[in-house]
Amino acid sequence: EEGCAITTNSGKVLSPFKFQAIFKFNNSLFKTYNNQKFGLLSKTGEEIQTPVYDAIVNLPEKPTLIQLIKNTKKGLADAEGNLILEAIYDNLSVEGDRINAKKGKAFTTFWVDKNINVFPRKWRRNKLAERKRIF
Repeated sequence: EEGCAITTNSGKVLSPFKFQAIFKFNNSLFKTYNNQKFGLLSKTGEEIQTPVYDAIVNLPEKPTLIQLIKNTKKGLADAEGNLILEAIYDNLSVEGDRINAKKGKAFTTFWVDKNINVFPRKWRRNKLAERKRIF
């Protein structure tokens, strides 16, 4: 067969021979390369993200997240490659347990919990602050 695949030391083929290159990405993923695009495979050979991204990089400020870049737009996946945020944002920054996202003129803050679940920030009204007037 032609192309690259993941195999075990004993020669068992875990992924199809359809990639131009495969690189070790982290402890649980391989990065695939095909037709100038990148994707992700699990270490068992399952295709987690098809090769449609211009770049896939680890985030040094949050090792449990992976940045996906597609046509200058940014998204996020967890350390196992599962999609968290589609690659539709102009800019993403991670600060602790917050993800700040910019899309056009709109800004959204997402919170990341200990299980890497991401949800939009919800603002609650502060009734005490509304009673006080500061001049």
